[in-house]
Amino acid sequence: MKKLLSLVLIIMLFLLAISCSSQKAESTSYEASQKGITSKITYTHDGDKVLTQTAINTINYEESGLKDKDTAKQQLDPMVKKYEEIKSDAISYSIDYQDKQVVQTIKIDFAKIKPEEFKNLPGTLSSGDVSKGISLKESEKLLLNSGYKKVEK
Repeated sequence: MKKLLSLVLIIMLFLLAISCSSQKAESTSYEASQKGITSKITYTHDGDKVLTQTAINTINYEESGLKDKDTAKQQLDPMVKKYEEIKSDAISYSIDYQDKQVVQTIKIDFAKIKPEEFKNLPGTLSSGDVSKGISLKESEKLLLNSGYKKVEK
């Protein structure tokens, strides 16, 4: 009986290990900096299929030519309003005006987003048919051509 129970437990652990390893998502990040603005985009993906995208943009007021927090709010307000108008479970947006910089975070869940929602997002780059999914390989090409560098782990 103990041998049978041990065998069943081993089989269950083996099946659990297989199911966990087949659902393992990876993450790949890209970063660009220019004139006081740093942008880091991180994709979680399963092979070439992008599952989520998180963009963190940090803007240093002085280095970017913005005088202070109030000037940054004035400049960024139109874009902030566009994100605030989006009513989607697939997109989360936050902006944090700090003393010396502003940090903007945008997260997109591609399992939930509708193609028209993605195409209407301010500041997004895409090529091809978004309804067929987002390719990490194609996204990387767009980012590298835009001056981003891949962040090595």
